[in-house]
Amino acid sequence: MRNTQSIIRYPNITYPETSIQPNLTGIQPHIIDIAHYNDNRNIEVVRISRVNYISGINRCFEQRLLLRVILANGSVIPINLDNIEEIQDINYCYVSGIENPISIYPLFDQYIIVTYTHATNTSDNTTFMDRGVVLDWSGKNISTLDFGPAYLSPGTTIWHPDQLIRNNIIPKNGFLYLSAVSGTNNLEWKQYEYKGEGRFALLHNDTFDILDNNLNTNFQFTVLSTLNGGYAIVYVNSTNNIYANSNNNHTASDQFTAGIYVTLLNYNQTKTSQKLILHEMTTPNISFSGISCSVNYDFMGHTCMILVQQLNVEPNNITTTKFFIKITFHSTGSVTQLRQYNIPIDNAFPWLKILRFGGFMYVSRKYNGQTYNFSFSLYDESDQPSNWTFPQQPIISNIYGSFDLLPNNTMLVALNELSTSWTLLSIDLPSLIPAPRFDSGYGNLQIKTTYPLRNTKDLPLNTDMIKITFFDRVSFSSSNANLTIYQTINQTDVLRQLINSKNCTGCNALDNVIMLNVLNCTFNDPGGHYYIKMDNNFVKNEYDESIAGIDANIWRFQTENKQYAHLGDIKGILRLTITGSQDFQGLDDSGRQNFFNTLIEELTLIIPVEKGRLESNGHYQLDTSKILISLLIREAKDEKLTAKDIKNDLHQLIINKAFTSISGGKATNSLDETYGFQQAPLRLGLIIPNFILSILFVVRNSNDIPMLHLPRGLVTTLVILTATDYEYLTILRDVHIFTKKLYRYEEINIFNIFKHIFGVAIIWGAFIDIFLRNIPQIIVLAVSKFIIFII
Repeated sequence: MRNTQSIIRYPNITYPETSIQPNLTGIQPHIIDIAHYNDNRNIEVVRISRVNYISGINRCFEQRLLLRVILANGSVIPINLDNIEEIQDINYCYVSGIENPISIYPLFDQYIIVTYTHATNTSDNTTFMDRGVVLDWSGKNISTLDFGPAYLSPGTTIWHPDQLIRNNIIPKNGFLYLSAVSGTNNLEWKQYEYKGEGRFALLHNDTFDILDNNLNTNFQFTVLSTLNGGYAIVYVNSTNNIYANSNNNHTASDQFTAGIYVTLLNYNQTKTSQKLILHEMTTPNISFSGISCSVNYDFMGHTCMILVQQLNVEPNNITTTKFFIKITFHSTGSVTQLRQYNIPIDNAFPWLKILRFGGFMYVSRKYNGQTYNFSFSLYDESDQPSNWTFPQQPIISNIYGSFDLLPNNTMLVALNELSTSWTLLSIDLPSLIPAPRFDSGYGNLQIKTTYPLRNTKDLPLNTDMIKITFFDRVSFSSSNANLTIYQTINQTDVLRQLINSKNCTGCNALDNVIMLNVLNCTFNDPGGHYYIKMDNNFVKNEYDESIAGIDANIWRFQTENKQYAHLGDIKGILRLTITGSQDFQGLDDSGRQNFFNTLIEELTLIIPVEKGRLESNGHYQLDTSKILISLLIREAKDEKLTAKDIKNDLHQLIINKAFTSISGGKATNSLDETYGFQQAPLRLGLIIPNFILSILFVVRNSNDIPMLHLPRGLVTTLVILTATDYEYLTILRDVHIFTKKLYRYEEINIFNIFKHIFGVAIIWGAFIDIFLRNIPQIIVLAVSKFIIFII
């Protein structure tokens, strides 16, 4: 559990750089930008560069794209892109002194999108086009996206880089691109979907006007991803009449001087929704100079912090008052909190951020020649200054004041570079969650506890229920959000079960607790390593607001180790679906053998079971329109799952195919979920009744026809002896010790002679059984005119 008295770590991450450009040898590399992946891996991507020359107020950098991926363990992966012709020289200089044409956005896995501007004529701003290139950690250029004309101020050819990308809350759903439309007061949004292998395609786009006729002088905008899988475009605008009457008390909506608005977009939405009014002001001489928004993980909903400036006009004197507005709203647009903060602001670059673990942070960056004096303070959920302060303030950051906040509440600050290395200061911030809530370690402040608990090592095998307890009342969402259970096997995540919030028949919500039934075969591996992932919007609160989920690899646990009684191998039958049967029949002999091999490999991983425990002799039979195939489950030789347990688990996995990895396999997807795994009849169960009936036949009916008495006895005796030897051979063939050479035990190796006679002996035994028992008995029956059924 975190608290405000937590010990704060602040280690450094330092990395040396070398330049290949002769005139920049020995020049300090600067961290220009820092961004992170929106998952629990806590991986950062930084862009570094060296100043090439200074032109007026603009700095121009070396014309190379240098990215550094910083892993959670502190190791660094360099990405050096020296010859990207797409990224022209216009992108390596700041615009208007503060606008950077190049931005980096980590997406997911190893993908990064870099936005920039491309021109057919770099001297003609009207030819500028905004673009993006998708890279991976190896520096491979995977794809390029064309976003449209770059923004030029209305009525001019002045270029202002303003494109913005926001990842979806589910990163593999794509992202939203937002930019002002060149020469207008409009915004254009574009939703992109992920198509696989690092490629994206336009899903939908639309343009909308964010400025009213009388509010046309100042605006700011941003985007946040919402927990329901959509986006919220938040923007502010105002007039700028510095000589307006400060006592003006307008009340009509068309005479408001400033406003804060939101436009909500669902995923895959085709047109812009009507804007919602969050707050409007009649105070004159208002302007906005910054806006920061995020999901509020503590109380659910969305929170924005807006920096406001007001000009106070007095005779012969104009002064400026700066303050912040904090506004929290639900996905319906209803405002739940609106507060004003008069925090002392004594610099040109203030910044506020809602913290994931409660409260918010105010950052002050005061320019000091070639560095920034970087300081910050924390405020709790009651908007009061925290009793914790960082001991080393101000921090001397680099000339760009670069910093970032990770999802785990760690802040990274770029320190001033004094050599050919760069350094990041890492600060682990405390939790500011108010009691009685606390951080239970699931990365979700709404969750109080779970069953099984995180990091437990003795979950009973075949547990059939899991439970999540929240701090507040919850219910299941009607979205298609999933809770998925994975098992980690040899560093590979194997899907064990999927539970959908909309179609779950074994899900129950009672007040602040949800209980979900799971298959008996899900937690079936002794000592297995599992984790459970829950999508955002799997559950919602009593106000119908989506609740955050649980990221991968956080809710981890192990099953107990348990000893089993081994009862022997099991033979059974699998059936293919109609489509699977048709595909199988279309294969040649080699293709069918590959199918069996693939089926065994996939089932070995999905169940899971050790290699060699599953076998198939490749035999199959057409049953009406569906193929039946044989499968042998070998008994365990040590404390692993027994053949009986594997049989039961396999049957459960197949009949619940839609919710397990069976549906995702190349071969297993062909298995018939209405059939499952059917155990073959026990051979001895047929042999013993046959043996008993044969004896009874001789004893009871031997005198019915005296002339057949002696032949009956001889035939029965010979058949019993032959059948007994035949069955012994059949059983011995299936016992590994008699078919596997044991080099250390020559006495046992003698039994290996059976290996060479099993095949021929069993075949001849079958023929002898037919000709010496079945046919003579039929003759006897015909002669005696009795009808007897022999099993």
